[in-house]
Amino acid sequence: MSSSASSSSIEEGAQSGYAEHLHWCEHVKQHVKGIGQEVVSNIDFEHNQCEECDNTGENWLCLQCHRLLCGRFARGHLASHRESSGHMIAAGLTDISFWCEACDSYLYHRTIPALYRVYAALYRGKFGEDPPDPPLASTDPMDEALRSSSISVVAVGQTQSSSSSASASASSSASSSSSAPAAAATSAPSSTSVAKTEGKERMTSDDGGRPSKVSKSGNTDDAATSATTHTDTGLSAPLSALSLPSSSTPSSTSASSSSASNPPTHGADSTSSSSLLCPIVGLDPSLLQEDWVNRLCGTLYGNALGDAFGLATEFLSKREVQKLYGPTYDPASGEGAINFPDYIKTRHSSRWTSGDWTDDTDQMMLILDTFLETFSGSKRHSTDLVPNAKLFGKKLLYWAEHGVPELGDKGGMGLGALTRTVLIHPLFVKDPHGAARDVWERSNCKAAANGGVMRTSVTGVFDYKYLDRVIRNTKEMCKCTHADPRCVASCVLVATLIAEILNGAKLDTPESVEALIERCLGRTLSEVELGEHQDLFNSYVGMKDLAEMELDEPRSIGYTLKCMASGLYGLRSTESFIVTLTRLIREAGDADTNGAVCGALYGAKVGYTHLPQRWLASMPFKEWMDRKVVKLIQLCMDREKAANSNATASEQKGGIRGFISGLFKSSSRSSSSNEAKQQEGKAESDVKP
Repeated sequence: MSSSASSSSIEEGAQSGYAEHLHWCEHVKQHVKGIGQEVVSNIDFEHNQCEECDNTGENWLCLQCHRLLCGRFARGHLASHRESSGHMIAAGLTDISFWCEACDSYLYHRTIPALYRVYAALYRGKFGEDPPDPPLASTDPMDEALRSSSISVVAVGQTQSSSSSASASASSSASSSSSAPAAAATSAPSSTSVAKTEGKERMTSDDGGRPSKVSKSGNTDDAATSATTHTDTGLSAPLSALSLPSSSTPSSTSASSSSASNPPTHGADSTSSSSLLCPIVGLDPSLLQEDWVNRLCGTLYGNALGDAFGLATEFLSKREVQKLYGPTYDPASGEGAINFPDYIKTRHSSRWTSGDWTDDTDQMMLILDTFLETFSGSKRHSTDLVPNAKLFGKKLLYWAEHGVPELGDKGGMGLGALTRTVLIHPLFVKDPHGAARDVWERSNCKAAANGGVMRTSVTGVFDYKYLDRVIRNTKEMCKCTHADPRCVASCVLVATLIAEILNGAKLDTPESVEALIERCLGRTLSEVELGEHQDLFNSYVGMKDLAEMELDEPRSIGYTLKCMASGLYGLRSTESFIVTLTRLIREAGDADTNGAVCGALYGAKVGYTHLPQRWLASMPFKEWMDRKVVKLIQLCMDREKAANSNATASEQKGGIRGFISGLFKSSSRSSSSNEAKQQEGKAESDVKP
């Protein structure tokens, strides 16, 4: 990327929906007063009610006078107070985030000591325990000593000196790994230095999210006691051995398949040379011989795998990844590899069960559920019905509060700042699109986060034969929370690529892949008006080098165009799934979201049967996903059967009408002919003597 393009992407990405988190703010000294126990004890965290009205939603604590007031999407009492008092900095009690009105930005508490002290006090008051994320080196430019200090990753329970040995041990373990997961974790959780971004602001496992460890019996244990082993996956049945004929391999992926048929040691995807297949519960294995079924499953499970694998390095920097796993990655020797599901846990990733996916796939499944419910009963075969935006909004609201209860969630972890702002908007329940647009406009039309594209892969597989419907459905789901045209365009491009692949687009050469991308780009630009953003959008579409994408640039890691480019990297790759995803997530940043889109496009390209099957079996909640995916496949089959039946009936109806019409025409011609002969006979008789 050119320096100008890089600068432009940072400028736009810095405000890509989650709002930039400044690591230092000159207004803190004047506008932040310490919070003592007396202030904290007077806060009702459960009801969180505004002092001026009865609003109990997203309220803010003024950090200068400690008044609790509602935000601009309620009755705006904080804004009124700010205008009258000049107090600039407040803390949001829902997620304990910090906003400076003078800077027009969120502030990153971990690098601002005064804010971290406030954060710790509020966290203890709300959750009854110390915060899990420790402070980082100050970035105050006036503090030379702190400014020059380096930030290091230190594992929980380790001293600074023991950190390097842990990293070395982890690297050694990774080097000896194969595609099979290790039996135990290589290290205790570690802290990270990356700011909260498009949403990856997680609660502790006690406040939300799935149990840290799930056994086959469903009992939960403390994650610190032991790591989840490969066999401890939560599946009710063991991995089945199913021998598939060669025809089950997608025909249009011969080049990619052949390049991965004898991959390096670490990069070996388990199906490349094995007949073992991780079953999809409820699906007849023979159906995977249907190319579209194989690719549909490859898309959705590729999304989940990329998401789950990306969690390993989410919110780390490249430097921190290199400390944990080694400076370089060599697929041939396994040096620098990242084990799945037993990667080195950070404080952030330790909140999930080993092998679990995150909010990216959760929200993809919410869209899948929306399709299933919208197109049900008498509407099952409807062709002009649009997926219900209000229904999706309702599901998203429920998920944000409860997570997925049947999987043991206590709340939805990972809700993005942009999405969260849209959800608390007073219009959201009645008009999700209107609420999202209002939030976007209030951001000066700069909020372009990746929360829409991370969940969009399912919109590419539903009704994939009808591109107009795919685009319509994709826009409808994206605009529920993300109104920026860059968000909509990135979703449309990814979805149309997936649909075209399921329709049999040729992918046997790099040239054919580029031709497909160019074709879908043209369709995207005809559907979404990008205006001043079009050149930058095109530049991200053309990026093929990971370094060019700058995925760990802290001010723009949640930018939708970076996530889209990560997905295209997967589509273009000729290496195995494992090697491709490992290269991507070693770039760090918002790695789970980048991995989700990359995994989805890669999975569409090669199909379910060419995903790493041991990795699939390591996802503890795959069986839950299986049942929903099977329902979607059945819905797609029913809709296609109905469409074919209607087409046949129409042809038959047209044929009968033509036949009857022909009979009438034949009869008419016959009558005319008889009349002509009679007239001719009469004329002849007239002239005879």
